[in-house]
Amino acid sequence: MLNKTIIAALLAATALGPTLATAQERAAMIKRPSADRAQHRSERPHRDRVARTAVPASSARSTLIASARTAQDRDRRDSRRARGGDRRDKREGRRDDNRDRRQDRRVERHDRGADRRDSREDRRDRRREWGRSYADRTDHYRYDWNAHDRMRWNRSWRSDRRYDWRDHRSRYRSTYRMPRYYPPRDYHYGYRRFAIGIDLGPMLYQQRYWINDPGQYRLPPAYGPYRWVRYYNDALLVDIRSGEVVDVIYDIFW
Repeated sequence: MLNKTIIAALLAATALGPTLATAQERAAMIKRPSADRAQHRSERPHRDRVARTAVPASSARSTLIASARTAQDRDRRDSRRARGGDRRDKREGRRDDNRDRRQDRRVERHDRGADRRDSREDRRDRRREWGRSYADRTDHYRYDWNAHDRMRWNRSWRSDRRYDWRDHRSRYRSTYRMPRYYPPRDYHYGYRRFAIGIDLGPMLYQQRYWINDPGQYRLPPAYGPYRWVRYYNDALLVDIRSGEVVDVIYDIFW
């Protein structure tokens, strides 16, 4: 019986041992010296500061995202800058091309103007030469007429290429564009197609109807009593002594 009591007491003591130790430790902590408590308080701000400065995982992730976006924005700016440079280069190239085309057009216009001036000079030279030759031929015919008073009009001039008025008119149409024809006041018959051998009234071959420069229209020179006369759009060669139509060209004028 005694042994059982002793064993029970030992078991109770063993179970209460840790509890007593814990209580003792608590008492020791409560009775901690003031120096330990001061050291503990001095270390606490440092721990708080470390805790505050520690970057949470979400903040680091946001920082990485912001850095990636910044890099993307930088890449976009670089790309836009590169495209802007390409556009400037293209504009410069187009301006250079336009400048070259304008220069080419100016040179071409200058060349065309020089060609036109040369052509006009050539035409003036030909007209002067034609005028001199026409005057020479007229003087020669006039001399022959005065010398031979029986000379008649020779219609073989039509086979002479110098008097090819059709070819000349096809190249210089404006030369044959005449003002409106006004018949004499007392002439009320309108246009009639006069043939060679018809006698005209003096009113139709007045001096104001004479063609003073037949060579301008590639007509042979009129000599002696003959005169080229305009009748509407026809050219009549009239013997002004008798009014006889010696030669005629229909529709030579416009």
